Amino acid sequence: MTYLLLLFTDPPGPPSAPEPTAVTKETVDLTWTPPEQDGGSPVTGYFIERAQAGSTRWIRCNKEPHPDTNYKVQQLILRVSSVLIELIPPSILQ
Repeated sequence: MTYLLLLFTDPPGPPSAPEPTAVTKETVDLTWTPPEQDGGSPVTGYFIERAQAGSTRWIRCNKEPHPDTNYKVQQLILRVSSVLIELIPPSILQ
């Protein structure tokens, strides 16, 4: 007869907020510290996610849990747009 032992643990706490350590045009190196509470079992990895500012849609950067507390996010695409603010002469507003 075979027995299966199941151990239930609490979920781990959150790791620290990621800090950028190096930035290029296409990548950013991130580092963080492990959670203070592991939930009773060692943390075996991390998922790194990214989102646009103001968005609630998160996209995973890695498919498998990353075992370390640092990660290089690649294939960043950034762009800058210019805007023109027209000034209306005060004489037109009168």
